[in-house]
Amino acid sequence: MTKRQTRPKTYEAEMGGRKVRVTVPESDGTADAEPTKDGQTAAEVYAERRRDIDRLLEWTRQELAKHQKQAKADPRNWGAAGDLWRVRSGLLEVLAGLRGVEIANIELCL
Repeated sequence: MTKRQTRPKTYEAEMGGRKVRVTVPESDGTADAEPTKDGQTAAEVYAERRRDIDRLLEWTRQELAKHQKQAKADPRNWGAAGDLWRVRSGLLEVLAGLRGVEIANIELCL
């Protein structure tokens, strides 16, 4: 069986007031990961991804603080509440995937 070739996707974002470019390999859906071309082990890739997640969480905290200031400046704007619904939904999905539980069960704990 031949593995499907995938192309990395490049995204641009702003982080801490500067523009960054992130290239993410597209998954082909296979579970049997092989060492990367540069010889990284699963543990090394895990550690790298964990650092990325920690940075993304910090970035999210910063963006939420800015968003809160904007929402306070315009308290009658329902758009801000809608933004947070989307963020909340995404976080619930992530947590449900990590814990292996249903989103409804997590919502009961909130």
